[in-house]
Amino acid sequence: MPPKKKSEIDFAKAFDELEGITAWFEQGEPDLEKGLQKFERATELAKALKTKLEEAENKIKESGIQVIAHLHHEEAVAVAVTDYIKEHDIDLLSMGAYGHSKMHSLFFGSTTKELIQTSQVPILLFRG
Repeated sequence: MPPKKKSEIDFAKAFDELEGITAWFEQGEPDLEKGLQKFERATELAKALKTKLEEAENKIKESGIQVIAHLHHEEAVAVAVTDYIKEHDIDLLSMGAYGHSKMHSLFFGSTTKELIQTSQVPILLFRG
């Protein structure tokens, strides 16, 4: 596999960093200056992740597959995805999957695992 170009973002690492920033804000009253820096970084990460999602969506569309890429901001991700599938009569869920440490999964669970266990539609997993 060829090395990633410098402009490409590692989706899993960027998402983990974004989760870390969110957790930092949820800890209480953050330092204003540090909070502003973290907010700006989170905005950069969110834009890069959205761009990556749009690139994936376009690549799939080019192959002739109808695709709906949707960013959903929910705390209970698996529940939100399941509800979205039902509301929009979706017949296949395609999602990126990447590993977390055992400790992370112990405390935060695994959205992928939960969806595999509860989904009423087939799931196509890929490395993000």
